[in-house]
Amino acid sequence: MNCQYQSARPVPRLRLRTFSGKLYFTWRRYLQWLLNRATRYALTSRESDFSNVVAAHKAPLYRRLRNVDMWLQENKVTNLKLACGKLNEVILKLL
Repeated sequence: MNCQYQSARPVPRLRLRTFSGKLYFTWRRYLQWLLNRATRYALTSRESDFSNVVAAHKAPLYRRLRNVDMWLQENKVTNLKLACGKLNEVILKLL
């Protein structure tokens, strides 16, 4: 069996092409967010008590892993706190 694999190295591009490609795809995504109102992710937000728990998950935030620095764990905890603050009390609806 004769298989030839492509290398994992990226194809060299000109700086102008790289810059214009990033600009194009970034603005295309922003326009999709603005113009495509059919896809709504968080419809409403309430500050009421939800007595029915649909899903729950607990995992240790700090874990001692081999070859992983603890500052990465601290960054993970910081990111999770920021995300929980944004997602707290948001009602997600399935369409």
